[in-house]
Amino acid sequence: MMDAVVAAGVPNVIGFRCLVSDQSALHLADEFYRQVFTLQPERNLNLALLTARQKVNNASEFFDAWASSMLITQYS
Repeated sequence: MMDAVVAAGVPNVIGFRCLVSDQSALHLADEFYRQVFTLQPERNLNLALLTARQKVNNASEFFDAWASSMLITQYS
């Protein structure tokens, strides 16, 4: 699915290297968007994902999302 999103020209995609639970993905997404829209005034997506991964890592039940998340950015 991520390949189709990238092929459609979406500039940034967060994906996972392996299967993760819906709850883990939701927890990571929630923390990522919290970083992007409230805590990162410069809207640095790399830093937002790094910080979200660090926060998710503190909750062992979400280890799968911490370990396998990645940001893909397209440059044209």
